[in-house]
Amino acid sequence: MTNSIEIYEKLKSTMPDAQASAVVQAIEMAVEGTDSDHSNALANKVDQTKFDAEMHQLEANLNHSMAVHAARIAESFASQVAKINESIATQAAKTAESFAFHAARTNEKIAESIAVHAAQTDAKIAECKADTIRWMFIFWIGQLAAMVSIVKLLK
Repeated sequence: MTNSIEIYEKLKSTMPDAQASAVVQAIEMAVEGTDSDHSNALANKVDQTKFDAEMHQLEANLNHSMAVHAARIAESFASQVAKINESIATQAAKTAESFAFHAARTNEKIAESIAVHAAQTDAKIAECKADTIRWMFIFWIGQLAAMVSIVKLLK
């Protein structure tokens, strides 16, 4: 306040009373605003420190929570992968078993078909042999008859 009186006295010498009083009041209001701004800034700084501490705590909690959930997700994922692998292995075994069964069945059918065709081929070969022997016999008989007739004519 002493500063205000000194300022008023100095201003009073250069300007009218009312103006000097108005300037002093304006200065006092500005100083009070500055003091208020300083106390607000100090309060804001304290609030900022509390806010930063709370944010660090929240960040730590969030990091911990994320780590826990990531572990749970990884565990669940590993479990699902194991189940899928087991299912794939089971299906592969069933497929291999089915393939082996159908391959064996196909092989049996092929073997039966080959046996039937081999028997039919053997029968046709035997029939051809019989026909060949019959025609050979007829040819020899004809040759013998021709030779006998030639010998009789020459005598």
